[in-house]
Order: sequence, then C-alpha cells, then structure tokens
Amino acid sequence: MVGTASQWWAPLLLVSSTALTPALAQTAGDSPDDITVPHGPCTSATDTEPQVCKIRLPAVKRIQFDQPLLTGVQAPGEPDCRSFRPTAKDVQRFLQKTGAVAERDWQHTLDWTACSVSGTARLADGRTATWQLYPTKRGRFQVNGGPVIFLYCPSCKARAFW
Repeated sequence: MVGTASQWWAPLLLVSSTALTPALAQTAGDSPDDITVPHGPCTSATDTEPQVCKIRLPAVKRIQFDQPLLTGVQAPGEPDCRSFRPTAKDVQRFLQKTGAVAERDWQHTLDWTACSVSGTARLADGRTATWQLYPTKRGRFQVNGGPVIFLYCPSCKARAFW
C-alpha cells in the first residue's frame, strides 16, 4: 500500500535526462499532482545495462488499454508486434516490480522496438496516469500530466515480453 501522497514522495529522486539525481524535498505548499520518484537503492550500471533505481509507484486500481498496438518499421529478425499481447495483470505486475532509469539510458542503452501498448491507469487515490509498455521490458508512466518516469524491469518474466 502506498499511503498518502505526502508519505510516498519523500525523500525524492527526479528522473533527469542524464542521470537519477537527488532532489529537494517537497514543501507543504506543493501540489500532490506533482509526482516524483521516491529514493531507493540502485543497481550499478554496466556496459549493457543502465543503472536501475527501486521505486514505488502509486497503487493502481484499474488498467485500461488505449492503443492495442503501435507499430513502426520493425528491425530485421525482430518478432512480429502482434506477438506482444500483455494482459492488464501483466501491466500491473510490471508497474509493481519496475525500476526507474534515466531518460538518456532509456533511449540509448535499452533495446528499442517499434512495438508497444499504452493506456491509462486509475490510481487507488482517484488520479489517472498514462502508461506505455514495450516488449523489451521498458515503459513510461506519467500521473496527471506530471513528469514522465522512465521504467525498466529486467526481472519481469511475463510471457508477453521478448
């Protein structure tokens, strides 16, 4: 259980374009709609894997799929995008187990694919979030138009992932 907004957002990390960096604590006057990433232990980056920091996203009550499939030009040898069919339960598990990565690592270190699914999540506290998930175990999460949190879950094992 996440608890109230004031409990889960301090201490904080913000996801920047270059690294995960400590941020100033929220003050009492800040809006609860401004989502930030709680501080947690991080893995060490390697030549092939980015630094991944443990996070706790707000509790999700319901997952809705908006785009069943986004396709672009697929790389030679890449599986057919139609094989990526995660369930709502797969998305919820991903959001529970995932970690935060820097935007730069999300774009340049992690495997890219033209396939993804996206949708909205109704949060337990009544807010709405948008999400996007790729078969390469990466995703994005954004609450009420706040900052985008770039996600990666190397330990996720759903059949939908490649």
